[in-house]
Amino acid sequence: MEIIPIKDAIGQTKELEMAHLYEMVKSGQITNVTFNTYGKEWNNLLAEMGGYPDLPYNERTKSIEFSQVLDLPNIDKRTIYNRILEWSALHFGSLNSVIHYDDFETGKIILKGWFGITYKFDTKSFWGIEKESISLSECSETYIFTIKDNKVKIEITNLQYESTIGGMYVAGSYIPESKTYRSIHSLYPITKDEPITWKGKLSLLEETKDNITLYLTSLYIYIENHINDYNF
Repeated sequence: MEIIPIKDAIGQTKELEMAHLYEMVKSGQITNVTFNTYGKEWNNLLAEMGGYPDLPYNERTKSIEFSQVLDLPNIDKRTIYNRILEWSALHFGSLNSVIHYDDFETGKIILKGWFGITYKFDTKSFWGIEKESISLSECSETYIFTIKDNKVKIEITNLQYESTIGGMYVAGSYIPESKTYRSIHSLYPITKDEPITWKGKLSLLEETKDNITLYLTSLYIYIENHINDYNF
């Protein structure tokens, strides 16, 4: 399988993150001593996490967008179209609730998908002791499929995270459960917030990229197996 990226600009880099910290010094938000401390923490964290998340950035729309072309030799437009609908039903449930638009003649399907994410983040106790924890989130995104014979272009945009907070007792009082939503762009720059939050953001971004790669691979395999499904 060959997945061909057609947008691969970097919306944010580790250098821009450090530049943001420097701007915080210039504006008086942090001191030079804090800048040096944060810089060391940042570099150590990147080494621990395996580098800075490399997500595709669309310079025209100024947003993070994934866009791939799947080559599907000898598979006609109708088969690709139908297999995408089947795959979407398997992953996202009722098509009536997720499809925004579909038209075979123009070869377009637009739908809302989602996947769950497990990611790492750091917490600090009342006594200042840091420890790593695991959190769950749900990422929703818009899929735009453009289909023709032997190929499909997939664009994934409008990435947004949903998290559940509350639903617990704190100091004898019950905190009701509620949901929060945030765009993927709200995570940037990562260094705008306290260092304790950095690992969670880096992990969330990397897991997002990994999940999308898995979904694209899963879709490719499902379309390719259109004959094997009926070989019984």
